[in-house]
Amino acid sequence: MVLDSKFNIHLGWRASGGHVYGGSNVCIGVNSSNDLDGTLQQYNTMVGTSAGLEHTSGDNNTFIGYLTGPANNAASGGSNNTCLGNGAQISGT
Repeated sequence: MVLDSKFNIHLGWRASGGHVYGGSNVCIGVNSSNDLDGTLQQYNTMVGTSAGLEHTSGDNNTFIGYLTGPANNAASGGSNNTCLGNGAQISGT
């Protein structure tokens, strides 16, 4: 199902978890941003295998590299984050 989806790029097995919502998102790599929850995220960039894997919602995030992004569900909905490099992660409550 496609809801209000514009200008997105999803390349790779399970990129964006099969969800296509929001706009101007780029998910490139196996499992990149796999846990998107279906809300209208915008302006996110996830590049690399499992980049943004735990990311569920939020805008203006950049995760580049293997396993970059939220470290757990407590940090999964943040906005305006940048993680660069193998395993670079954010955590929070």
